[in-house]
Amino acid sequence: MAEKFDHLEEHLEKFVENIRQLGIIVSDFQPSSQAGLNQKLNFIVTGLQDIDKCRQQLHDITVPLEVFEYIDQGRNPQLYTKECLERALARNEQVKGKIDTMKLTLGRLSPVNEVLTGQWKAKQTRSAVPKLSCPETCIGHREGEEVHGLQETLPPKIGIYNNSKGFYGLSHVLPKCIG
Repeated sequence: MAEKFDHLEEHLEKFVENIRQLGIIVSDFQPSSQAGLNQKLNFIVTGLQDIDKCRQQLHDITVPLEVFEYIDQGRNPQLYTKECLERALARNEQVKGKIDTMKLTLGRLSPVNEVLTGQWKAKQTRSAVPKLSCPETCIGHREGEEVHGLQETLPPKIGIYNNSKGFYGLSHVLPKCIG
């Protein structure tokens, strides 16, 4: 990969030198120097063709636009790389701090998790399938009708009910009945 860049750098250096020499010839032009001028112009055309051949070898290389902005501002493009690395390091330290904090928090919560898991398992063994009376808010059963199962995974909700007198109001609604 480096030899591709070395090859391009060599062609660019030759091209810049030919441009510099062309400027000298043009600034002190005399009719007798026409042959030298033509030769330098041919070297410049050949140099541009060589640079174009290098472009085909480096078609997969992308340069961030910020690098060109640095160059336009007269700044060293290597400063862009340095600043990107510094930003990445700072962000890495922030993320590492968050990860360490989460590990510490999870470590402190694991005993609580074990207690809650034990309580949940004990509750599950005690009440495998509860027998409840269906509230009047449950669709599909009449009030007081025996229900053989209840979805315990859903929490109770507040809902609108219709009592026997046609009155609508808010009620504590049990989860959807099964059975």
